[in-house]
Amino acid sequence: MLAYLDGFDFMVARVERIADAGAGDDRDIEARFFQLKERAWRCCNCCPRCPGDAAGGAGSGQPGMLADLVAGYVDIKVAEKQDLLEEVNLRARLDRVIDMLVHRIEVLNLSRDIDQRTKASIGQREREFLLREQIRKSRKSWGGGR
Repeated sequence: MLAYLDGFDFMVARVERIADAGAGDDRDIEARFFQLKERAWRCCNCCPRCPGDAAGGAGSGQPGMLADLVAGYVDIKVAEKQDLLEEVNLRARLDRVIDMLVHRIEVLNLSRDIDQRTKASIGQREREFLLREQIRKSRKSWGGGR
């Protein structure tokens, strides 16, 4: 941040963009960028509340910008988001965001599995109830009711 600017109803500052450090080996960054895009898509597919522009941003051609965008949407503490934004080493920032996405995907998959098991259990109980009701009604109609 270079300076705060006066004359606005909200806080405004003049800033200088810091170039991403650690982008030396293009293949290394490209591999991480590919992993980040793939996991960002997978995370958005697992999470119904994922905003559309987060998935669309996965097509972005700049690894640092995508890492920042994805980190903004991931459900983590504000302090963790700030730490990510302060990380100027691109390789380290990509690795951290990828790790967060891997964790989030695992949690979403477990949550979906639990939801499916719960629905299956409820469905089984509903079927058993309906069968008992049918048997009860059947007994009544045949004169075997109690």
